[in-house]
Amino acid sequence: MYSSDFKRTRQTAAPTAEKNKTAIQIYNHKNVDIEKFKQETKGKTVLVVGHSNSIPNFVNLLIGEQKYTEIDETIFGNLYMVTLLNGKVTHSLLKL
Repeated sequence: MYSSDFKRTRQTAAPTAEKNKTAIQIYNHKNVDIEKFKQETKGKTVLVVGHSNSIPNFVNLLIGEQKYTEIDETIFGNLYMVTLLNGKVTHSLLKL
């Protein structure tokens, strides 16, 4: 479980972290070491909570292409699903 270091994102992540008995790890959304993130999360299912101006970029770094743009700040229901498996990347956007 990862969250940017803002009260609102930590509050969003808290119920899921509590339910799964896991700690929230804070990440710097302005300076993401995506290769380190991939190594630390290899073989795991991970939730990353961020903002309209940070999550699309985070996903783009994971998938290695500029596919997703910033989200309007009035939209709160985007869920990006990324799977990295055996060197293959799949991704999709679910709009809740």
